[in-house]
Amino acid sequence: MKTRIKFATLLTVGVLAMLFSACVLVARGVDGTSDKPKQVLVDLENAKDRVSPGFRLAYRFAVGEVLRTKVVHLAKVETKIKGTAQTTTSRTISTRAWRIRDVDAAGNITFENVVEKLELWNSVE
Repeated sequence: MKTRIKFATLLTVGVLAMLFSACVLVARGVDGTSDKPKQVLVDLENAKDRVSPGFRLAYRFAVGEVLRTKVVHLAKVETKIKGTAQTTTSRTISTRAWRIRDVDAAGNITFENVVEKLELWNSVE
């Protein structure tokens, strides 16, 4: 007796076999992906080291040395509560100084952070 297999049955058996083999491969740890993304990151790190030379930033301070910076801070804040709006603008200009108090043998410093000059401005509209 000759049995005829329908196309739908053959297709179903093929899909089930493919799914079963995929499950077996995943269970074995073969998921189709490789360590390629990890290798790309390693290659990028190695290329970065070859392209850009390394620099060591080292500062040598002396006792009594003073470093000054000027800091300007500008801010504008818009607030709206229950339909009422208010805008506040402020500006702060300060001169700051680092006074080097001590330097040990390893080059570590002890410093004093001082605000020498301060100018404040505020406006509410």
